[in-house]
Amino acid sequence: MKFGVISDVHGNIQALDTVLKELEAKKVDKIICLGDLIGRCRSFR
Repeated sequence: MKFGVISDVHGNIQALDTVLKELEAKKVDKIICLGDLIGRCRSFR
């Protein structure tokens, strides 16, 4: 089983989308998120 680990997204939707596409391409079975999904992001300033 392949695991993908993500963290510190801080609301950066474009980066999250890129990472999720990469994890899908690598056929990851489960994604573990360590936190910090929302918060400050330069693209929202």
